[in-house]
Amino acid sequence: MNHDAFVRFWDAALTAVKEAGIELDLEGRRTKRAERSILFPHAYPAPVKRSAVAWVEALHRAESFVAENRRFPSRRSADAGERSVANWLYAQRSADLNAFQKQRLKQSPAFVSSVHDARWLVTAVELESWMLTARRLPQLNSADPVEFAYARWFGRAFEDCRAGRLDPRRAKLVLILLDAARQMACAA
Repeated sequence: MNHDAFVRFWDAALTAVKEAGIELDLEGRRTKRAERSILFPHAYPAPVKRSAVAWVEALHRAESFVAENRRFPSRRSADAGERSVANWLYAQRSADLNAFQKQRLKQSPAFVSSVHDARWLVTAVELESWMLTARRLPQLNSADPVEFAYARWFGRAFEDCRAGRLDPRRAKLVLILLDAARQMACAA
């Protein structure tokens, strides 16, 4: 049924409703739409909330950014688009989300509940890769700035592990890295 035919049908239905003595308040467009959706639910489905559509669009923008740039957006970026995406992602951590939104964020590669935890894990993986290439622990007195940064990071992580200030999962990773370095030293 095209739009014109539906309008004619609607007018006929309204006439029939009035003749039956049923009073309808048809002052505003919203009222008309609501009444149409009640009287004819298949012809006028409930409208999708704009906020839900905007939320999904924002998530797609964030996922596109991460896929294209292979990093999380920065809230301190000079690019306004990147800042906007980063601020939206940051706001989702404390937002009142429905079940669908929470589940969708868990599945999204663009979202981590704690950027600090994600960065710590990335550094641990990068250090492991560096150790497999160098076949040793990084040295603090190295001229290579990357090796120096890894040595400083590992030293701090190991000290936190010894002092009991590290999360058990992180402590286990630090001990695995230390054990791998010992095995490499014994094999050499």
